[in-house]
Amino acid sequence: MTSTLTRVCNDVLEAFGQGNGGPARRAGSAPPARAWHVDVGRHWRVARLQQAGRISSSSSGGASVRRLIFSKAELENNLVHIAAAYAEFNLQETTYGQLANFIRSLIPLVVDEYFVRLTARGFDELCSDQELPDAIKKALIVDGADYVENTSTYAPFTRVGGDLVTSITLLSRFANHWKNVCLNRVRRYQIRSGFIFENSVKAALRAHGFHVTEIKRVGRAEFDVVATLDGVIYNVQCKNNLVDLNRIEADVRRFFRYNRSLDEAYRKALEKERGREHLLLAELGLTAIKHFVVSRFPVATKNPRVLAYGEISRFRAVAVSA
Repeated sequence: MTSTLTRVCNDVLEAFGQGNGGPARRAGSAPPARAWHVDVGRHWRVARLQQAGRISSSSSGGASVRRLIFSKAELENNLVHIAAAYAEFNLQETTYGQLANFIRSLIPLVVDEYFVRLTARGFDELCSDQELPDAIKKALIVDGADYVENTSTYAPFTRVGGDLVTSITLLSRFANHWKNVCLNRVRRYQIRSGFIFENSVKAALRAHGFHVTEIKRVGRAEFDVVATLDGVIYNVQCKNNLVDLNRIEADVRRFFRYNRSLDEAYRKALEKERGREHLLLAELGLTAIKHFVVSRFPVATKNPRVLAYGEISRFRAVAVSA
């Protein structure tokens, strides 16, 4: 499959390389899909010619760089933004920091503000210079065994001939992906993201006419979101469990088992809430209560009391009729 993917990449390079270039992409514009592909083909062809030493970097038209949507400055800005946004979680001290340094070492090698092409030896040397862990090094290169793996991967580098080719957009995408991988291992970030999710649910309920109370604890019992509407209490459990949708295609059985475990966990959570609903009834002096789970990520379930956050606009209709 790898050799097939390489052949396809080379075919694409040659096919697009025959185009006339098409109009330059301007920030804020939305050219037709065909024109965009022709333009990408032009830039990739220029990158190949420059790497081969057949044309100089100036031949790509330096004055046109300002009109392009993508640039290496954008990649650098994204790295700076991520570092600043998650500084409180010491993100730079995780393996993400090493990855960010590796990506920065590629910026001087960017051709035509978009492409990076390295020899296998050059790639290994840069990885060694930045002391990249083997896990990151492996994750950087497309190495899928089948169609699903190749189309679902976050890996930015593809083998083309004996070289490794990527773009600033693929590098930026991988940086965001690895940032999430690292942050999901930080307990403090998990707790903070849980609170942020709860606040998002509260805001959505208020927007749909619910009165959101300030109740977080009754005695020793803790609650996520407690709201009322027309004399009825709506006790909402907010579940921030990560669901990797790539697993649906990559490993259907594994995804099914994980989804089933979440569905069962949410069912038990609702049972637990029903067992202590008397606390909220007494606290608010009301006689009716309904319990729900709102999950941050979609979960396949037949349980009418479990909704994904993406369906929050339907919550009032579902809740009132339940």
